[in-house]
Amino acid sequence: MITENQKKAFGFSGNNIIFSEVVKLLQDIQNNLCLQAVAVSTKGEDRIHMCGQADAVNYVLSSLIDIRKQARILNGLTPEEVQDKLTEQGNKCFICNVESGYNGKPL
Repeated sequence: MITENQKKAFGFSGNNIIFSEVVKLLQDIQNNLCLQAVAVSTKGEDRIHMCGQADAVNYVLSSLIDIRKQARILNGLTPEEVQDKLTEQGNKCFICNVESGYNGKPL
C-alpha cells in the first residue's frame, strides 16, 4: 500500500518532466550496466557484479512504475498510461535479455 504523500506525488495526470527524466535516467543507467556486463573486457566476478547492479536498478525502476500505477488508480485515473509508455522493454535488460527478480508486487 502506498502512503498519502506517494499518492499525491505519483498520482498526477498527464506528463511530469521530473518523473519522466528520472525514469529515463534509470533506464540509461541500467542499459549502460548491461553493456558493461556483456563487454569482452569484463571478466568473471566483475560481470556478475554488473549484472547484479543492473537488476537492482531494474528493481528501483519497476518499483517507481508500480507506485505510479497504484497512485493513478487511487486518484481515479487509469494505469495504462504508465504501463504503455514506461515499460516497453518489460522487466528484461534490453541487451542481456535477463529476466529481473522483481515480482511486480507492491513494496
